[in-house]
Amino acid sequence: MWSDFDVLNALNFSSSCITQADLVYGPKPRHKLDVFRAKQASSITIVFLYGGNWRKGNKVDYRYVGTSLARRNINAVLIDYRLYPEVVFPEFIHDAQMAVNWVFGHGEELFGQAQKVFLMGHSAGAHIAANVAYQTIFAPNYPVDGFIGLSGPYLKFLPTQSEDLKQIFGQEPCMQTQGLIDAKLMPDCLPKALLVHGESDQIVLPRESRAFAELLMTRGASVDLKLFSGKGHAVIAASLATILSWRLPILKEIEQFVFQ
Repeated sequence: MWSDFDVLNALNFSSSCITQADLVYGPKPRHKLDVFRAKQASSITIVFLYGGNWRKGNKVDYRYVGTSLARRNINAVLIDYRLYPEVVFPEFIHDAQMAVNWVFGHGEELFGQAQKVFLMGHSAGAHIAANVAYQTIFAPNYPVDGFIGLSGPYLKFLPTQSEDLKQIFGQEPCMQTQGLIDAKLMPDCLPKALLVHGESDQIVLPRESRAFAELLMTRGASVDLKLFSGKGHAVIAASLATILSWRLPILKEIEQFVFQ
């Protein structure tokens, strides 16, 4: 039986991009990534991290994201990272950091020119990507050019309030696990951000994106906050498929954000 991902990927198939699958960025079995390169040369790359509550997910399910971006002349890199119970916080963030360093190191080789690199994630993937983009302790070798957060948990996120997440983030409250803490943000030159959230999201409340937008703006970052009335959690990620882009203009917002 086909999954929703199978349907999206089949209907969103495109021959307009060149793909390379399972490139190795680190020593572990899940340290692999897929590259989607538009036929027309582009200097823009988005590194995408999927969600899944830090315990599930696979890059092959999100091929539709890569093909949608490549159609818009944006190179895309979809990464796998280690999940619970194989690892706990912060190892999945270190994996993302390693993958972003790999992209910086291979940008000209893959795409024929130096790249502006943007990080994008949905849900748990947005949490991981935001840590790499904004936390000094997880920063890649080169600063990223921007962050795109889709339905992500950031500042109000308290894993110690959930019995399930205590196994991933630890039993005792600590500043490092309570989202992105102001004191741990990079001291200056914060990347610009596009934050997207559904107002009816009950899995990750929209207050997360509102609070993160406010914090970034107080630190001098440029932030574009897009809240969609009546929309929930999953539809934000599904709308990255070109065939569903009529439901929400997220792909258009992303295109404007990275090329402006």
